[in-house]
Amino acid sequence: WRSYANTLSCAASHVDETHAHITGGSFFPYVVGGKRAPHTVTIAVPRGARVATGLDPHVKRNTWGAIDYDTFIDAPIEVGKFRQETFTVAGVPHHIVVHEYGHEEQNLPRLVDDTKRFVRFFRRMFGGFPFDEYWFMLHAHPTLCRGGALEHLNSTHLTLTSYLDDPDPLRYDWLLSVMSHEYFHAWNVKRMRPLGLGPFDYTKETHTPGLWIAEGLTEYYCLYSLRQAGAWTRQQFLDWLAYFVDRYHDMPGRRVMTLRESSFNTWTKATWSPRREHAGNALNAFVDYYTKGALVGWLIDLMIRAETNGRHTLDEVMVAMFRAHGDAELGFDEEAFERTAAEVTGVSLRTFLRSALDGTGKLPFKRVCKTIGLELTYGAATPKEEKRTFRRKILGTLGLEVAVDGRVKVRNVEPDSAAEEAGLDRGDELIAVDGERLGTDNWRRLLGEGEPGTTKAVALFRHGRLQTRPVTLRADGRRKTRIALAKGLTGARKRWLEGWLGPESKERAVPSARP
Repeated sequence: WRSYANTLSCAASHVDETHAHITGGSFFPYVVGGKRAPHTVTIAVPRGARVATGLDPHVKRNTWGAIDYDTFIDAPIEVGKFRQETFTVAGVPHHIVVHEYGHEEQNLPRLVDDTKRFVRFFRRMFGGFPFDEYWFMLHAHPTLCRGGALEHLNSTHLTLTSYLDDPDPLRYDWLLSVMSHEYFHAWNVKRMRPLGLGPFDYTKETHTPGLWIAEGLTEYYCLYSLRQAGAWTRQQFLDWLAYFVDRYHDMPGRRVMTLRESSFNTWTKATWSPRREHAGNALNAFVDYYTKGALVGWLIDLMIRAETNGRHTLDEVMVAMFRAHGDAELGFDEEAFERTAAEVTGVSLRTFLRSALDGTGKLPFKRVCKTIGLELTYGAATPKEEKRTFRRKILGTLGLEVAVDGRVKVRNVEPDSAAEEAGLDRGDELIAVDGERLGTDNWRRLLGEGEPGTTKAVALFRHGRLQTRPVTLRADGRRKTRIALAKGLTGARKRWLEGWLGPESKERAVPSARP
């Protein structure tokens, strides 16, 4: 057969003059009725090239295999001249395979050290590893890579859209968090998983309302593990949590889509793909189960610690879930997490989960933070904060998001906003405000600054036609979240907080910017 292989993505395959990366699910067909049979692949390895894969080596030269088709396609294959760093924790080898683009030397040693840190943390948490060997496969390039990462049984493949040595320290922090996220999937998803996520029927979509556990809690643990492992300082960890709160509040769809719906609908791509492509009304109709799920996990962890006087944590719930469901062929049902939490910690999460999973109301960030000794506040973002790497370009006075790439174009218009009232639309190219040319350096000032009630004349191109529309500013409802330790903490709350944050002695002296 012939297979298309020209997309450098975690969900596709890519072959060029420098390497071949094979993602099994996009490359290898299966014989109907033969999925349970052993599968092997023999590779004609070019001279000077090597092979990296989580598949088992076969007695036949340059051949690798697995016990069945599901396991076979769950191990990506990298063939080429790559950089490989290996370390061992508790006798288990971990390999970091990096395709070299000439921008890796500075941060690769740090990446190996930080990866070793979170690997050790997860081993302590679960009491061991569910595999005999693990492979991290990394492609990091701003134009070649499509973005994204995917977990596998004993490996992960990351295709990230920035160099490993990107000068922005936030890019490194994000890359590290993705590494940790995918690694945690070796327990949460690849072994214990919601019903439906394996064994797979490849002929149809797999719907599950449980991705808030599979992906959302994993997203929380990728942040939490980096703090507990000492790769991040306390303030870095709190700043990333604050960024997640902001990211959640920047999703208008949180008011109309529940967390369970977000999970269930993802397989149809009715909202997920259009959200990425900025098509239709997806940005106003979708809530991200990674983001909201991570925040729900964070709140659950704090609630358990506070209600049990620090005796129990979310860690214990996850470990108990793994012990009960990690070896099961079928996944766990919808209520398993709630039942396990009650059994292990004595804390009933029923009321909170019904609201968080099936409702579209506000999450109790301030109240829950206060119980453990954190102060969460909302305020106006400073000009410097507005320009930070991952903050979306949203003007709260207009309810308008723009994309700035040489030109300034409307990315989204929020419902019931000043921008909607003025008739602005997605795709409009904004060229002037009150007669002054609008550019990539002044768009925020010209469009968004001014007192509520101020009307501005916005000139734009829509489908090649020039228009001018009056836009009246409203009060800026967009805020920046900040999280800090409450002052004067003593006694139990101080102990709970320090147990969650980890000791200050775990902080490493590596500078990093705030998200």
